[in-house]
Amino acid sequence: MTVDHTSRTGDALGIRTVVNPTRSRPTGGPSSEKARGARVAHTHPEHVKRWFQRRFQAEGESATAQDGVVRIGATADPSGLAVRMLPTVSSAARHRGLRIVRAEIRGTVTVTDPEALAQTLSNGLGQARAYSCGLVLTR
Repeated sequence: MTVDHTSRTGDALGIRTVVNPTRSRPTGGPSSEKARGARVAHTHPEHVKRWFQRRFQAEGESATAQDGVVRIGATADPSGLAVRMLPTVSSAARHRGLRIVRAEIRGTVTVTDPEALAQTLSNGLGQARAYSCGLVLTR
């Protein structure tokens, strides 16, 4: 997929995204490098903001952090980000126990890596993309 927008390092972009901010909690079983813990959602706006900040990419940094977090190719002033918790999506039918916590993030970001930003715009951000989470809109 291609992004029909050319951005340059230093450009300021307004963004809006709805995300499913999750973290991995250790399961308590035998430790293994490949074992991922139980996925747990962040339910507080400050936690969501920190989740989003972990995806910031300072100029010159790699597009993937050492712990495997994929960065967005931009950075922002955290005080300029607005986070609003949205109603949880759940399904009683086919996927029993499906619960998707969602949060809306709005703000202005500064482009630090145009290629990584294009990847974020093309691929989305975070989990639950099949349930309309992770699409990053810019203006």
